[in-house]
Amino acid sequence: EEMRPITLFYMDQDDALRMQGEMKQMDNMKNSDIRITTTTLSKAIRQASNLGGGLPTGASVDPLTGQLPSGSDGGCLRYKIVPSARQLFYAARCRGKERVGLCSDTDTEDAAMVLKGLSAVESTNKKRRRETLNRKVTEEGELYSHMIGHVGIPVFYSPALRKRQPYLKSFVGGKEESPVFFSYEDLLTAWKKMKKRDGNAPSKPPAVEVFNLMDILTSMDREILSQKNKHVFKWRNPAGSLKQQMERVKNKLTSKYNGPGIDSLTFVPPKGAVAFKEWISAKGNGKARLRPMR
Repeated sequence: EEMRPITLFYMDQDDALRMQGEMKQMDNMKNSDIRITTTTLSKAIRQASNLGGGLPTGASVDPLTGQLPSGSDGGCLRYKIVPSARQLFYAARCRGKERVGLCSDTDTEDAAMVLKGLSAVESTNKKRRRETLNRKVTEEGELYSHMIGHVGIPVFYSPALRKRQPYLKSFVGGKEESPVFFSYEDLLTAWKKMKKRDGNAPSKPPAVEVFNLMDILTSMDREILSQKNKHVFKWRNPAGSLKQQMERVKNKLTSKYNGPGIDSLTFVPPKGAVAFKEWISAKGNGKARLRPMR
């Protein structure tokens, strides 16, 4: 089997540091320059969405055949986003854990599996993928049966936690925002700040739900496309256009989704990752960028 090189985008800096330490302990990589760099989530998603052979690297084309080298020779590179093991542990005890591939019978089983590490999660998912046809799942699990054997990127949402706009901005037309957190700890911190302003709020946020980031992003793209075609009536095919409008209304009425509106979502980056990014930028690579003297 061909060995393909892969680049990993970690959602948690602790997981990246742990992998860096494991790689430095290998005999053939002790003297290698293994470093952690930061990038944007949008760039990581764009690169990781290219499946198959991956994206071409800077390797030169063979002058005789005009083809790129194979993946094992460094001609192409695949990218993969690794979710946070810490946030998967919190997601195992939240509502909607099936959305991120945690489909065990109890929350305790999912939490214990995540505690063993991401390698244990991958091996368990491979086993579940083979047993998908013979596995009984709940009604919520049937809706997300495609996630059995896979792991999603968890983001957390509480319907009781809203961000109100200032009076002037709301008067102009600003909408109430629904924050979606990449970190469960940040959600609890935001809830404690809100509780200081509202003493009647409960001590813990009620009904915290977990969503898959990729599901939200695809829903946003679908919503944008739907808005573009919302008022478009094709006179060349009036029956098809009318049928499409009726199906859109039917899906909206029969939808079981009770989460926030797509247009009101606001993503909140994890504070730990932001602080780590600033630390990486301040540290640098230890090499002075001086121009050669003439």
